[in-house]
Amino acid sequence: MMSNRKEARGNGGFTILELIVVIGLTGVVMGLSSPALTAIRGHYQLDGASRQMAMEISKARMQAIAQNRTIRLRLASGNSYVFESSEDGTSYEQLGEVIPLPDGISVMNGSSGVPRFNRQGITPSTTSIIVIGSAGHKTITTSKLGRVNRL
Repeated sequence: MMSNRKEARGNGGFTILELIVVIGLTGVVMGLSSPALTAIRGHYQLDGASRQMAMEISKARMQAIAQNRTIRLRLASGNSYVFESSEDGTSYEQLGEVIPLPDGISVMNGSSGVPRFNRQGITPSTTSIIVIGSAGHKTITTSKLGRVNRL
């Protein structure tokens, strides 16, 4: 009767040595994959931030048409922006709060200034904004007719 109890207890689990080996192998695999995941994260973060900026520029155009006002998207600092509104196209007032970008992402104006849309949703000139992250940069351009492109 004693031998049956020992057999029942011995067949039901893992030994400490097996658990240590599995945990060790899991740690090695996670350590090797961490740099690859960091690089992928930076790429997706840059892509997401550039999509956000392109969408916000399109939103500014729609807002200008809907409100029959001039609307511009001004970069408040290296990593935030704000919408501004104007009746006459020269003096602007801030609309809402300053909107921050994700950590590790910064933006800067291209050579032609900030996106600014008149009452018809048209810009006086082609504009560009550069979104910069750890994985590189993306340029968002706005044509004179208000079309927004991510490059």
